[in-house]
Amino acid sequence: MLICISDAYKDGEIYGSWDKETKPIEIMTYAFKFGKYNFYNIPMNTNAVAPINGITFRIKHKNAFTIDNSLQKITFGGNDYNAINYYTNDNIHNYFSKNIKFIVSDDFKFYENDVLIAECKMEDGQPNGKYLEYKNEQISFKGYIKNGHVNGVCIEYVDKKIKFMGHYSNRMKHGEGIETNKDGIMLFNGNYANDYKNGHGEEYHPNTKIKYKGYFKNDHYTEEGNLYNEAGKLIYSGEFKDGLFDGIGTKYYDDNDDKRTKLYSGEFKNGYYNGEGILYNINGSTIVYKGTFLNNKYHGFGKEYNDSGHIKYEGEFMNGFYFGNGIKYNDKKGTKNFEGNFRNGLLCGKGSQYNYFSGDLCAEGEFNNNVLHGKGKLLTKDGWVSGNYVNGKLST
Repeated sequence: MLICISDAYKDGEIYGSWDKETKPIEIMTYAFKFGKYNFYNIPMNTNAVAPINGITFRIKHKNAFTIDNSLQKITFGGNDYNAINYYTNDNIHNYFSKNIKFIVSDDFKFYENDVLIAECKMEDGQPNGKYLEYKNEQISFKGYIKNGHVNGVCIEYVDKKIKFMGHYSNRMKHGEGIETNKDGIMLFNGNYANDYKNGHGEEYHPNTKIKYKGYFKNDHYTEEGNLYNEAGKLIYSGEFKDGLFDGIGTKYYDDNDDKRTKLYSGEFKNGYYNGEGILYNINGSTIVYKGTFLNNKYHGFGKEYNDSGHIKYEGEFMNGFYFGNGIKYNDKKGTKNFEGNFRNGLLCGKGSQYNYFSGDLCAEGEFNNNVLHGKGKLLTKDGWVSGNYVNGKLST
């Protein structure tokens, strides 16, 4: 954390003045924001109190500043690092382990351990004009500052290459901007608010293909948008929330064919199929399931079909299994196979069984795992045989 002072001193006198309130033994009001550094006016009274970023600082000595008049150099804390302590939970901690200094002339320069961190032009005692930040002795940020606030079009650099170019407000990305990678390839083009992607924008894969087009909220996909694979082919179109599929949408098979093939259409929640939806086979035209989902599994009432579009099952599901009342069909002929109560995909409880070939009723009663088990009757070549059955066999 950096501790900065709002007043610049020259020849022992205040050089430049900013909005502040001077009261003995009390903190001055917030002065201005110099780029990404918060500046405060801390009075030179003994035991003056200054809360900064939630931590209370106290200056124990009036000579907390040392001033080199010839170089117009100001060192905060001087060589006496014990002059500054900070208080957290009533515990005192020595803070300063390095010099922080300001050089005041026509330019305002900010140093840490004699390394230039930031600089800007001064005008009537205020930082106004061109503003620069440095990292590893290279420019990392270039923009303009007015009355202590960085606003307007600015540029961020990494290793002398542009990382971001766009509008800022109070040193935060705010408005239209473009983000690029180290190779100069555009990764994002759109709107920002309070340093985050907010509003409409477009993201790109490193291979320059479109990745996402739609709306953002705090860097996450939100509301309406389209998502694309690395080949630039559409894989989802619909609603988002917190970066996940959420709401009504359509998901496509993740392939590189120019013709987009539907995989699923319906409701999403937290990135999964949740609610009413339709699942398609690989050709995208044949329905394999229509009904309700829970976390990508058939759950609730639905209808399942084979790849030819013939119905396989109609009824209740749980976690992808037939579970509850339903009808299982001969999916080649469309005739009934089992009807009744299912558990984990098999007929269990009261139900009926039908001849696989003719579709005629051939058994009914109590079932367990698709065979008569309990009271029931079975159609034989000699007619119906009623009684108590165990695992499909009549009990004697």
